[in-house]
Amino acid sequence: MFADALDDIDKGTLEALRANGASKLALIHHVMIPEFLPTFYGWVLFLFEINIKASSILGSVGAGGLGYELKKSLDLFKYHDASALILVIVVLMITVEIISNKIRKAIL
Repeated sequence: MFADALDDIDKGTLEALRANGASKLALIHHVMIPEFLPTFYGWVLFLFEINIKASSILGSVGAGGLGYELKKSLDLFKYHDASALILVIVVLMITVEIISNKIRKAIL
């Protein structure tokens, strides 16, 4: 994915800067990094969302976290605790989704 982002950089811009005597460091600093960062931040946010969602699922098989507490509450028939944990997980996922969408809009 990151290689595709770097391949999508406008070759005309790079050639124009090279023709004006820009060094490789200047090309990296002024063209490549600014073109690459939105893609990088988008992937970081995407992976963060996936990790939040996966943590609740993995916890149900014993990995710990909210998923483990939810499984324990269901196994002990503590449905009030289980419903509160489900609500916390849903609110957490929605909050992460809203925040990441706002960050994506600001970046892109």
